[in-house]
Amino acid sequence: MKTSLQVISTLLLATCLFPVYAHTGVEVTNGFYTGFVHPWSGVDHMLVMFLVGLYAAALKDRSAILLPFSFVVFMMVGAASAHFGLSLPAVEKAIVVSLLFMGALLAFKPPMYRLVTLVLVSYFAMCHGYAHAHAIEISPGDEQFYLIGFVLSTGLLHGLGLFAGRLGQKHLICLRMLTAVFSIFVATLALVY
Repeated sequence: MKTSLQVISTLLLATCLFPVYAHTGVEVTNGFYTGFVHPWSGVDHMLVMFLVGLYAAALKDRSAILLPFSFVVFMMVGAASAHFGLSLPAVEKAIVVSLLFMGALLAFKPPMYRLVTLVLVSYFAMCHGYAHAHAIEISPGDEQFYLIGFVLSTGLLHGLGLFAGRLGQKHLICLRMLTAVFSIFVATLALVY
């Protein structure tokens, strides 16, 4: 009975597998699909979006919603900047710094004004949005669908972080430390490579 359950579980999990694309848009040109999948294709983007939600879970007031919301808004501003040919300096470095910043914010909880946190997170969001839109060639007419998928996916990652943070309130310090160590590790790898 136990072996049958293991075989069935393995087969069910195998049916859930899908190809992983490091850079969506190379294989698929569907705007919505490409936009939705792209934030999940890079651990740096995915982790920062999750960490914003996780940090928001620790906030008690309306900042818990304002921080992820402003991330999405400024991410769209960054994407629009790339779409219209504007350039942001040192985007890739800012993305690495965003990992370090969110990791440090979660690990050490420095006494920082919420407005400063909001401004920094918004700037990092703009850089992430710029990088996402700059990296992908979307067919004319699919841009709005790409943006919708991109925004929904980012909201989902924020929501997962918020959910994990609220779920882990009793063990939030362990969750924060683990996430901080992981984000610093990823940022270090990004700096090295």
